[in-house]
Amino acid sequence: MDWRRARGEPDLSSIRSSFRSLQPEQQQLLQTKQVDATRTASDWVKLLAPLATYDAEADRLRSRLGGWMLGIGIAGFILAIIGVAIVPIAGAAIAVAVIVALIALYPNYRFTKRLDVNRTPLEFITGVAPILREDCGDDGALHLRLDMRGPLLKEKQTGVSQPYSRGRYYRIVDTYYMDPWCAGGAAFVDGTQVQWIATDYVRSQRKTKRNPRGKVKTKTKNKKRTEVDVTVTFRDKLYDKAPQVAGPDRQLRKDKVKDDQSKTVVRVRRTIKSPNAATPLDPRHLVDLIAAGYERVRPTRRKKLVG
Repeated sequence: MDWRRARGEPDLSSIRSSFRSLQPEQQQLLQTKQVDATRTASDWVKLLAPLATYDAEADRLRSRLGGWMLGIGIAGFILAIIGVAIVPIAGAAIAVAVIVALIALYPNYRFTKRLDVNRTPLEFITGVAPILREDCGDDGALHLRLDMRGPLLKEKQTGVSQPYSRGRYYRIVDTYYMDPWCAGGAAFVDGTQVQWIATDYVRSQRKTKRNPRGKVKTKTKNKKRTEVDVTVTFRDKLYDKAPQVAGPDRQLRKDKVKDDQSKTVVRVRRTIKSPNAATPLDPRHLVDLIAAGYERVRPTRRKKLVG
């Protein structure tokens, strides 16, 4: 196992040891895969960063275990057939050895699979929290509601298409999912309130075709788009609606400014398309949208803000 450790690859014992080294609250999060709480930005990073590291290691190990199990199963099946044809007892012994090997590997595969989480919320928050801390202050509260179960759940399903055909595929079924995986809110030191929600809309397409030899093949392809909605509420004592929008083109899908008596509310939205459901969301999208909100107001008490 030393060569694997030298290459930074996890082994069976290190993954279980890594899990045991996590705090009880972190272990619980891997099991529930959901969180709704308020902490400082620094505390969120301390809580979630080790989970992202553990999940990345567990994913690599599970992938390797899956390859081992598939290889052992295929090779063992072929050798068992050859062995039975030559020496029946030898073929039976090979079959038993393959079954024992698969049984020995499966518990570790199941262990990592059961605690597997959607790592996107973890990486997104650990990337954006240090940036928000600059505006919230070291003691500023950051409320988060995270769902790390992933989008492809029955309860997140929003619709299923009727079967249709296209080209060589004689049966195609589209299943649609909606996954609001991250919502949060923070109060900046200047009194500005920021709220956001990131929602994935996934289309899972199952396509079936028959090749020239008559063999049926089915594959599934997932595509997603992510909508990030940000609401920034400014105090009129410090900010007022700008006469015109300034700043660079931020590719906003939605842009609304409402000027009330005591506050100015800016709502902005961006849509990000991804080639597959596993593509992570860059934290800079949220930062860019907050910046777009500030571009739609102007300071009314510049000396107060500078001080």
